[in-house]
Amino acid sequence: MEYLALKKIYYSKRVEYESEYQKRIHDISCSLLGINAAEGEMFFVYTPEVVSLLNKILVTNAKIEKLQQRLPKVAYDCYAQNCLIDEIMMTNDIEGIRSTRKEILDVIEEPVQDKSKSSRFEGLIRKYLMLLKTGAWGISLKSCEDIRALYDEIVLPEIEDSSKPDGEIFRKDTACVISAAQQEKHKGIMPEARIAAYMSKTLELLNNPEFPLLIRVAIVHYLIGYIHPYYDGNGRLSRFVSSYMLQKELNTLIALRLAYAIKNDKGEYYKAFDLCNDRRNRGDVTPFILMFLKMMNHAAVSIHSRLDEGMEALNYYRGLLGKIGSPDKREAIFFLMQNKLFASEKFDVKTMASLLECSYGKAKNILDGLMAEGVPIECEKPARKYVFSLDLDEIADYLEGK
Repeated sequence: MEYLALKKIYYSKRVEYESEYQKRIHDISCSLLGINAAEGEMFFVYTPEVVSLLNKILVTNAKIEKLQQRLPKVAYDCYAQNCLIDEIMMTNDIEGIRSTRKEILDVIEEPVQDKSKSSRFEGLIRKYLMLLKTGAWGISLKSCEDIRALYDEIVLPEIEDSSKPDGEIFRKDTACVISAAQQEKHKGIMPEARIAAYMSKTLELLNNPEFPLLIRVAIVHYLIGYIHPYYDGNGRLSRFVSSYMLQKELNTLIALRLAYAIKNDKGEYYKAFDLCNDRRNRGDVTPFILMFLKMMNHAAVSIHSRLDEGMEALNYYRGLLGKIGSPDKREAIFFLMQNKLFASEKFDVKTMASLLECSYGKAKNILDGLMAEGVPIECEKPARKYVFSLDLDEIADYLEGK
């Protein structure tokens, strides 16, 4: 049964509007959040659909965990890095900020030694890289000062001077969300003392184990947008906080699909924000939670499908490798197969040498030897280094013909 937003009831069944509101906030399945909206205290309802979505996400997450255990490490690392780069590009793109795969990859592969020089998005990229490290949960999110420290690291370097925070921790002036038609859609909390009070309560909710983690993340994601603590960068901040928290309970690949999922369903995402911001919805954030859980469920299902299909293809190609006599050559081809199936970025000689645990020269000789033997490996130099890619259609014909 569809959960009707109070705003819809206001327009379609006005006589039932107040009684429905009272019924919801006094129901045993309702949780009050202790934060005031325009027309009452914010709350959400544990609807059957909320419970069902929580279960579906956790079931799919368990399937992804099992697949990851079976997947070769190189294949998983390729796909994880691919998701990481996509997520950073998407979180920038949602804000209308252009970034390229190359500039993100350059920061990942070549850390800046001179701290006085920094690359674009370096703080953001370094923080997202933490999510790929098992148990990398060392970010404190308990105080307003913690939020400001995170903001300064991942967002502030990319903010225009005119939009940088001018309060002690947050902004001290008005900030509004403007529509594409240049109409004011939402005005952030004011003044700074009130912002701080709302953010403190938001962080209490984030760390409250009374609620399931996924619901906490959805609520806090909404609240950062509602409070709008900074003039600019709130979206990037909330998406990182959400991804960071999600990877505490879900596979990191799902946590690295948040911005991608939002981008793919941007209309529903902003529609849910606008609905919950409306005073006629009386502080009911259930519609946003439902939207967020649906989005994460779609992300989890798509990741599982992608890994399952990739694993099936990899097993097929791996079954043909017995016809390659040399262990080094067989292993090199297998690494190229994993790269082709699970990544967008191609391997260079340095990466291959690291995987084969041999010298750069030996790795280069192995690759050159394979190409000389007719193995369908493409070599190109799009920038500073040569990169190699396997043609999967031709490798199947090549191996089956041996």
